Amino acid sequence: MPWGLQAVLKRTKDSGYPQDVSLLAVDIVYISKETLRVKIYDAKEDRYEVPVLNIPKVKTAPQVTDYEIQIQNDPVSFKIVRNTTGTVLIDTSIGPLVFSNQYLQISTRLPSTLLYGLGEHRDHFLRRSDWKIYTLFNRGEPPKDDPTMNMYGSHPFYLLLENDGKSHGVFLLNSNAMDVAVQPAPALTYRVIGGIFDFFFFLGPTPDEVIQQYTNLIGRPFLPPYWALGFHLSRFGYMTSEKTRRVWNRTREAGIPYDAQWSDIDYMLDFKDFTYDKERYKGLPELVDDVHKAGMHYVLNFSPGLYVTNSTGEYPAYDEALGEDIFMRDINKKIILGKLWPNITAYLDFSNPKASEFWINNMITFHREVPYDAAWIDMNEPYNFINGSWESCPMGHPLENPPYQPGNDSLMTHTLCLSSHQYLSSHYNLHNIYSVIEAKTTYRALEILGKRPFVLSRASFPGLGRYSGHWSGDIYSRWDYLSSSVP
Repeated sequence: MPWGLQAVLKRTKDSGYPQDVSLLAVDIVYISKETLRVKIYDAKEDRYEVPVLNIPKVKTAPQVTDYEIQIQNDPVSFKIVRNTTGTVLIDTSIGPLVFSNQYLQISTRLPSTLLYGLGEHRDHFLRRSDWKIYTLFNRGEPPKDDPTMNMYGSHPFYLLLENDGKSHGVFLLNSNAMDVAVQPAPALTYRVIGGIFDFFFFLGPTPDEVIQQYTNLIGRPFLPPYWALGFHLSRFGYMTSEKTRRVWNRTREAGIPYDAQWSDIDYMLDFKDFTYDKERYKGLPELVDDVHKAGMHYVLNFSPGLYVTNSTGEYPAYDEALGEDIFMRDINKKIILGKLWPNITAYLDFSNPKASEFWINNMITFHREVPYDAAWIDMNEPYNFINGSWESCPMGHPLENPPYQPGNDSLMTHTLCLSSHQYLSSHYNLHNIYSVIEAKTTYRALEILGKRPFVLSRASFPGLGRYSGHWSGDIYSRWDYLSSSVP
């Protein structure tokens, strides 16, 4: 192949997991001198692949590369060697390759224990290699005392510092739930419950260059407006526009440099998107105008769930979304109902182009009432105050009860049923990229408004940074949480 190599592997031993895939295709794509792609997938049947990154097609392999890849038949494995030093960066012969319908496993030796990445966890920068397991599955819970517990984002990327000071990075493009076990050999094992193995290797050799090569693939971070880098003030509980105004005035009078005021969900009418409470927050549009006159900016909160009403006309945004059929649905094709601040909630399916159009139109229409400058998108793991749905999840369904379960909790804990259906695939596959699609849509809405977009998202996955920033989610007012907010 002009772009690399292609092979077919026939596995001779059954993994013991149901629906084993015995015939695998392997594409080895020489993307550039420093970047290599190894894609392992079912040779016969199409499987889910992550839809949010536009991976460029490679037509011609580079003349010279910094790496060499070696394929072995017994056991089925591969090595990646750095040409300039001979350092073996990847060696998957340490353990068996498992590829079944709902369980994929691959292990590799590591050239050192200086491993960074595999977010999001409230742990140190340097990842532990004493048999620690890092779960990657977006979870809308504040960080607990266990620093290795999965949080709001999932980033299957690591950067490793080799013993001679060179660095390389590894990105697994897979949005399914997974565990990554780090062992003292040193070694690392991926345990993934769906999709394919789609690896990208970045040879650096400096950490900066690794990140440049990585973001060349997933997208460069967005350029925020200058004001977004200043001091901002936000909290839940202002409760009225008048109290918000008092806080705004008091802070400026104290001489504190101050660029933006925020409103949490208490500005809404009964916590409904695209509304504001015209009694408690009757002066909100005027407040935003005055903030603008002072050379400052205003940020509003939005959530992905819409309040479910029983009467037409009570909540126009819900009526419109219902008519457009853009909510997530359960396996019986009924709208799946969870619980957020408004109580009974239906969740927008941002993978549906009609949902993106709905979101953009409503953000623009609401801007005519309250001329906000930026959007804070919250609860978008997506989060659910109950587990699964009001009607419970079909626990006999294979997507609700996979043969391997990453993490310490059921995957439906405080989110939606994994068997829920979305426009592009099941929620089982799309859960971790829900926030990326919402952020992209929100970014487009602000672009249309003629502003340099500033979006802040709680949940995240590689590629989100093209459209949105990310914050630490719910943290406590303690020194250790202030410290851990840095890594």
